[in-house]
Amino acid sequence: ALVLQPDGKLVAAGYTQDDAGYDFALARYNINGSLDTAFGAGGMMIADFGSPDDAAAALVLQPDGKLVAAGYTATVDGYDVALARFQGDGTATAARTLTTTKTSTGSGSDSPEQRTFLATDPIAVRGAYYDPNDACLGVNPVSVKFFVFNLAGQLVLGKNRDAGSAPTNTVTNTQIGTSKHQALVASMAPGELLPGAYKLVFRVQDCASTEVLVSKFYTIRVLAP
Repeated sequence: ALVLQPDGKLVAAGYTQDDAGYDFALARYNINGSLDTAFGAGGMMIADFGSPDDAAAALVLQPDGKLVAAGYTATVDGYDVALARFQGDGTATAARTLTTTKTSTGSGSDSPEQRTFLATDPIAVRGAYYDPNDACLGVNPVSVKFFVFNLAGQLVLGKNRDAGSAPTNTVTNTQIGTSKHQALVASMAPGELLPGAYKLVFRVQDCASTEVLVSKFYTIRVLAP
C-alpha cells in the first residue's frame, strides 16, 4: 500500500520478515526515490503484534499527518484485523481496540447495507462503536467526526458533530440503551459527493479525552444519475 504525502514523499506499507516471522513494516522515500532516513529508524518502521504472521495491506494519511496502517495478525483461531497508527516521523502511537459495525442507507432503498448511491440521493452513513472505558458508560463522547477519502487516500470531506449547520451537514451519536455502545450517523446532502468511489471512517474521542477511536474504513460508490 502507498500514500503520497503533501511534501512529495512516498510512504509504503507491507511486511518485513525475520527469524520470528512477519511484522507490519513502513518505509518512507524522498522525492528522488532515496530512503528517507529521518523516518522511524533509518527510514523504516516496524510494528509487531506478537504473532508470527502480521502484514499491512492498506495505508491512509490522516489530516494531522499521522499514518494509519491496516492489515491482519495471526491468532490461534485464524486471523484478526490489525491496525497501527504512526506519528508523521514514523514513531508508533498507542493503539486501542475498537469494535464497529458498518451500514449505510440511501434514498429509494430498503437495504440497510447499501453501498451504491446516485449523486442525487441524500446519503446517511451509519456505524456503531463500543468503548471499553468504564468511566464513559452513559457519557457523551468529547467529539465525533466523520471523514470521506478518495481511493488515493486524499481527504475530500469532513464533518464535525459540534459544528454541523444542518441535519444534512453533520454527524451524530446516540447511546444505545444504557450500554457502552454508540450509534453513529453521518448525513450528506444530494450532490455533496461527486460521482466516484470513497472510503469512509468515523473518528471518536471518548469522554476522558485521552483516546481517539477510529472505526474501520469501508467503501461506497456514488454514480451519476
